[in-house]
Amino acid sequence: AGVDADLLLTRQMNIALSLGRSDVLATSEGFENQEQTTYRGRAAYEYEATPTFMLGVAANYQHSDYTFAGRGDYASHDYTVFARMELSASSKATASIGYGNGASDATNGATDKIEAGAVIGSLSFDSEIWKNMTFKSSVARLIRPGFNHGVEVADQLRGGLLWSDGFVSVGLSSALNTVEVPGANGIGYDDWQSTLAVAWPLALDAKLDVSTSYSVRGASLPAGINKEGMPSELVNDYSTWINRVRATQSLMKDLSVSAYLEYVVRDSASASLDYDRLNVGMNLTYVYEY
Repeated sequence: AGVDADLLLTRQMNIALSLGRSDVLATSEGFENQEQTTYRGRAAYEYEATPTFMLGVAANYQHSDYTFAGRGDYASHDYTVFARMELSASSKATASIGYGNGASDATNGATDKIEAGAVIGSLSFDSEIWKNMTFKSSVARLIRPGFNHGVEVADQLRGGLLWSDGFVSVGLSSALNTVEVPGANGIGYDDWQSTLAVAWPLALDAKLDVSTSYSVRGASLPAGINKEGMPSELVNDYSTWINRVRATQSLMKDLSVSAYLEYVVRDSASASLDYDRLNVGMNLTYVYEY
């Protein structure tokens, strides 16, 4: 749940505000450390210097309250300067740079606070390279909470192609992540993921999205580290195949509902990471424009 607002001060100046809350509930054994309530907030000031160039500043805040006794709460904040520019009628670029800080109250059952600060930023480029086909690429550094504990500093490289005729769309993308995990027991890793996604309308006010995604993770274990008691996801290599179907129905002009079905297959030499599971979910979205 959340709310977004744009306050247009003048034709060239805008203030954007966003507040949101999300809840994660574990429905399968072994995922209790994922149960959380997360609050997010964002404030940004945007200035349109020319019709093709916009710049601004932004502040973001996040707080995650984990119900699992062995995992500490997470909080982060960052401040960035950003810009967007239309390079041509069919190409645009965005860039940002700033500083972020993330902190977790506990890691691997320890009581010591884990905290990390780093220069963050991003650079992206979009261009229509063929009729109805767009090429997208980006590189970024960010701070985020770890899947099981602690704080992560992630470097990301992404690229993809998107074809759309206004009704049906097909997308193919790949991403590479290199992650550092601060702290005495911090274990970094590399992620590679590729995704194929297709969307098409079922009726005038309904659509269907189908996607399949395959990823491979490799753990970067420090020399001489004791793996005993460590979460399996941190110390083992594994691959994941995710297949997802989502249907979206507009109920009225400003209200829509969507439901999804997701099947996950994970393969690993570790028995605890060799499994499959079925996920279901539903979202209700209301948009008010003024």
